[in-house]
Amino acid sequence: MTAPNGEQAEFWNGGGGQVWVDFQPDLDQVGAQAGQRLLEAADPQPGEVVLDIGCGAGASTLALARAVGPGGQVLGLDISAPLIARARAAVGAGANADPAGGGGQVRFELGDAQVQDFPPGRFDLAVSRFGVMFFDDTVAAFRNIHAALRPGGRAAFAVWQGVASNPWFALPKRVAEARLGADPPGDPDAPGPMALRDPGRVLPMFAAAGFRDERATPLQVDMHHPGGVRAVTDLMTRIGPVSRMLRDRGTDADREAIAKDLSDALAPFATADGIRVPAGIVIYSAVKPG
Repeated sequence: MTAPNGEQAEFWNGGGGQVWVDFQPDLDQVGAQAGQRLLEAADPQPGEVVLDIGCGAGASTLALARAVGPGGQVLGLDISAPLIARARAAVGAGANADPAGGGGQVRFELGDAQVQDFPPGRFDLAVSRFGVMFFDDTVAAFRNIHAALRPGGRAAFAVWQGVASNPWFALPKRVAEARLGADPPGDPDAPGPMALRDPGRVLPMFAAAGFRDERATPLQVDMHHPGGVRAVTDLMTRIGPVSRMLRDRGTDADREAIAKDLSDALAPFATADGIRVPAGIVIYSAVKPG
C-alpha cells in the first residue's frame, strides 16, 4: 500500500526541500504579510498550546511562540526533514527552545498531519500558513487535526486563492510557457498550492471532519521583497512552476531567456522599497465543538 502523501514526502525531502532551505530568508520575507494576517485571525492567547502545520523553517512557529508567551507551547510539524533541520538550527541557541523535540516552549517534529499520532485533545489552536493544500485526503487530515484539538479548540489555515488572483504564480508560468510551451491540463483540485482555493468545496470538508462555525475570509496581501527585480527573478526561477518546467524540458539557454523575460515582466511591480506583487489568499477558520 502506498504511504499517504508519498509524492509530497519525496519532493520535500529531496531537492525541492533543499531549495526551500537555500531560499528560506527570501521565502520568509515574501510570506511575511500573509503570515501576519493569519496570526491576527488565529488570535493565539498567552498560555495556549498550538500546533503549526507545515511549519517549514519555523518562522510561523516562532511568531506563534511569541504570542503565547513563556507559559504556552508551540509544536511545529513538517513533512520535510531539511526544513525541520533548518528550523531546529535556527532556535537551537534559544533559552526556551528544545530543538530535539522535547518539552520546551518551541518544538519541531518531522511528520505528516494527515496521519500523525497526536495526543487527543492536546492543542488549543491549530494553525497553518500555506501548509494544508498538499494532503491527498484533506478530510482525513482535517479529521486528524480535529481529534488533536481540545473541545472548543480552533483552527485557522491560510491558503492561496486561484491563479487569476495571484500574479506571483501566474506571471512566471506565463513567461515560462511562452518559451517552453504550455503544460498539459491537470486536475485543478489535486494536491498543490491552489487546491483549497474554493470555499464552496472546502468548507464542507471542515464540516465532514467534525468542525463547526467554519468560515472563509478572502484577503489581499502583498508579496514584498526589498531585494528588487533581480532577487525576485532568482527566487521565481528556482521555486515554483518555472523551476519544474525547466527541470522537465528546459536548457541553460532557456533559463537565461526566461530570467530576462521575467525581469521585464516584474518591472511594473517595482516600488521604492522593492518588489510588491499583490496576492489573494483565503483564511479558513473553524471550531471543534465543546
